[in-house]
Amino acid sequence: MDDRYVAGLFDGEGYVRIAKWKKPNSRHIRYQVFLGIGMSHRPIIEALHKEYGGSLNQNRHDLRNKKNRIQFTWTISSRGALEFLKRVVPFLVVKKDEAVIAMELQAHIDANPYKSVGPVSLRDNHEEIVAHREKLYLAITALKKRSYPPLTK
Repeated sequence: MDDRYVAGLFDGEGYVRIAKWKKPNSRHIRYQVFLGIGMSHRPIIEALHKEYGGSLNQNRHDLRNKKNRIQFTWTISSRGALEFLKRVVPFLVVKKDEAVIAMELQAHIDANPYKSVGPVSLRDNHEEIVAHREKLYLAITALKKRSYPPLTK
């Protein structure tokens, strides 16, 4: 697959998401990068899976309403997402800012992996690590809330 074509497809049909989980009764907060594309054209979704890895799923909208088609989805996360973004980010337009933040977060996760022994974190800079990841999480959330004024005649 041509990375330029995939970048355009990803700009229009894809998503970038940072998931955040807080473990109850713990200082540990987990952040993870997720990317995906959903569409009704199965061959493209299968080609994405073959070229970039990740996983395939389907949403059976047709079971609720016969007028709807099945939506096929390709998803990829963490290091796989980073490798995908490295290939397509030069060609992105719409999702470029989100992709850059996701890449920064995954690089930060790879450089500062979570380590623990029982309930104790082995990192002295735990609060600094979490603060940086939270900043990136909030930045991508803010980008998703962008809006544009209506067209005027």
